[in-house]
Amino acid sequence: MLKTLAVSSVSLLALNLGVASTACAQVDTTSTQNETVDKAENVDTNRRLDSIVVTAQKTEQTLQEVPVALSVIGADAVNNAFASSNLESLTTLVPSVSFRKGSTNANSAITIRGIGTISFSDAAEPSVATVVDGVVLGRSGQAFGDLFDIERIEVLRGPQGTLFGKNASAGVVNIVTSGPNKDELAGYVSASYFQDQEYQVKARLTGPINDNVAASLTLSKSGFDGYIRNLYNNQDVNGYDRFGGRFQLAFEPSDDFSGLFTYEHAESDDDCCADIPALNANAARFANSQAAPGGAGLVANGSGRPVADIQLDTRVIDQDFETRTTNSFDAFSLTLNKDAFGGHTLTSISSFRSWENSEFREGDFTSSEGYADEPVNFGDVNFLLHDNGTRDNSQFSQELRIQSPTDSPVNYQVGAYYFNLQIESDFTRLASCQNNGGQNQAILDANPGLTCNANDLVSGTNFANVEFDNLALFGQADYDIIPGLNVVLGGRYTQDDVSFINSRINNDPFGRQGVGVRPHLPNGQFNFASGGYSNPARDVPTGETDNLGNPILVDVPAFQGDASETNFSVKAGINSDLGVLFRSDHNLGNAYFVYSQGYKGPAFNVFFNQGTNDTAPIGAEESDHYEIGYKIALSNVALNLAVYNTDITGFQANAFDNSTGVTITRLTNAGDVRTRGVELDGSWAVNDYLTLNGSVALNEAEIVRFNSPINPTTGEPDFPGGIFSGQDLLFSPDLNYSFGADFEMPLTATSKFYLNTTFSHVDEQESFLPGGNPDPTINPYPIGAEGLLPDYNLLDMSFGVEFNDNYRVTFIAKNLLDESFVTTNSGDTFRYQIPREADRYFGVNFRAAF
Repeated sequence: MLKTLAVSSVSLLALNLGVASTACAQVDTTSTQNETVDKAENVDTNRRLDSIVVTAQKTEQTLQEVPVALSVIGADAVNNAFASSNLESLTTLVPSVSFRKGSTNANSAITIRGIGTISFSDAAEPSVATVVDGVVLGRSGQAFGDLFDIERIEVLRGPQGTLFGKNASAGVVNIVTSGPNKDELAGYVSASYFQDQEYQVKARLTGPINDNVAASLTLSKSGFDGYIRNLYNNQDVNGYDRFGGRFQLAFEPSDDFSGLFTYEHAESDDDCCADIPALNANAARFANSQAAPGGAGLVANGSGRPVADIQLDTRVIDQDFETRTTNSFDAFSLTLNKDAFGGHTLTSISSFRSWENSEFREGDFTSSEGYADEPVNFGDVNFLLHDNGTRDNSQFSQELRIQSPTDSPVNYQVGAYYFNLQIESDFTRLASCQNNGGQNQAILDANPGLTCNANDLVSGTNFANVEFDNLALFGQADYDIIPGLNVVLGGRYTQDDVSFINSRINNDPFGRQGVGVRPHLPNGQFNFASGGYSNPARDVPTGETDNLGNPILVDVPAFQGDASETNFSVKAGINSDLGVLFRSDHNLGNAYFVYSQGYKGPAFNVFFNQGTNDTAPIGAEESDHYEIGYKIALSNVALNLAVYNTDITGFQANAFDNSTGVTITRLTNAGDVRTRGVELDGSWAVNDYLTLNGSVALNEAEIVRFNSPINPTTGEPDFPGGIFSGQDLLFSPDLNYSFGADFEMPLTATSKFYLNTTFSHVDEQESFLPGGNPDPTINPYPIGAEGLLPDYNLLDMSFGVEFNDNYRVTFIAKNLLDESFVTTNSGDTFRYQIPREADRYFGVNFRAAF
């Protein structure tokens, strides 16, 4: 076998998996007992599926034993994804997972079973936690770059709070990287090349330094010109330029003490993700552009629900400002394990991470606006709007955990966790002056000759600081009541504190307001003359210096707030080994029932246009989850079944709000939601050469009760929120399924042929919550119109030859059906995200190992 990452898991809920290279033993890489090496060892040619070991519950268990709906994506699956080797590929690998692509990593999000947090606010945490080697990431966007040297990805569905560092109301994506090889020097080089000059190069070197210390170094470099043509400058966009590296040092000075130090650095420059005009719903905006979308726009279909005639084949934009995101992060972690009293194990995980995210965003989506010497009227004279901003994130976390001996009647883990996240951000918007409502008339009257037309550009800047503190005590225990039947009990106490201060200045010397650079009355305006704020002031830099070189500061009124909340959530369940319970000599599988509570702390809606309506804290998001499951794994057949129901109160989500007459997106406790469904998956090793996989997810995620936005003038909602009851949640397709096959056949004594194919279906899905006002004369976002994304199918294939256990050549075909699709509607009735995978393309990979 090829000397690749040997310890790779089989996903029993995903396809495109390398079952043949499944190892028979795996351990948590947070421990230096990890024996992961860069060569194949003891591969079971009968492809046994009953020995898959995971660490989803912080201890070694077979996949069958874990009473949690769990998908395990092994190293082969990640590697086989090739150009799509990032978290976005989970959408097709795990049917219950969806991905919302934003204009920057900071506002992209993962949803599980339809539950996820999609927000522009820095003062809101994700519903789906992302964990890397035991360290919780403050923002999921930190993991949206290239994946490299991944041993496996575990996707835990449903609330997970009694074992992982931070509670999560929807689920956890647990990423486990490959640890150092302490037995011998090993390594590999992998190079991939695809159409349109897309490439990815990875290299790894690992081995022992002495009897007690081992190290590994992995580097990754990738680049892509892009697949969307910008007609403005005849350049391709939606590409990337990325570099990353990971260094690990494992040490074991004694038999009862071990440690793992990890340093990781990554940086990227992505001219992504341009919003593509794909719906003919705003003719005035594109009247003179070759990028104007064709089609019939919104079409009535007789049901009272308009259908969007999305132009799925368009691959052009016409924009004079490049949407771009740059990222850079450094991460340090230290994991220590100490065998202690009575066979217990003490674990400490310390981590510090810094992340800088800068975004540059085209906001008018044209190349011809902002030049008219006429007032903006949103009819035939449009506006210019360009954004740029930077976020600096710094997080520190410390976890302490005690684990009991695994052979005792009562197995338990208890721990304490502390997490601190600080975010400093600035955001500037440059836009056309706007006076269509007379908002600048007093300034114009006071300054004869001053104008406020589309070519009169004004800007505003906001400066925000956000801080999160999270302290928790958690634990979980299972007890064997009788042979084959045990009870699981867990609990978590959490204390959350979140605070913010957000100030904003108008950079125009006259204080004129522009498109999107101020909240609508009666919220505070930018400048003091037009109302200002009643909140305390803060000093912000003007960008100028005095004669001594000191920065000139100005007192700017600021919004600020803080919120604290405590929570105690529980988990209770039963898990049964049916063969042992019924005293059978055969493996009858495991059945389980679990009830668990999820919790996500309070938040604030901190963003550029924050107004007085946004200063009140947003309450915590809490969930009650019930799940019944059955798992069986024989030597060549495995089957998993899960039936679940989750009720969430205080769902934190961005809703379009028109209560003030101006459409904005506002983070709020949108209401109560429910997700329920059935998930079935299986894997069958037909013989030594062929393995078949399949999975189906039926999910109904819907709004139970919608909280209507409050009109700040009347203090009452403009309409009853019940009219939206029953609407689907975002990115929650009702039906996803996938099927695939892995085939391997020896050619000679030292070579083999292999083939992998995956077919997946993603059902139609909503891409944003309903508008804040059902009146079609005010709300430009009718329910179920352009927000409904069509279903699509994907067929991927790879095949190749392996020589001498060391060399592998693979040919890759992505989207063989050449079926185009969209993944997100970004708003403004016409903007969509069309991913790279929406086109058929081909590539080749060469891998050499030693």
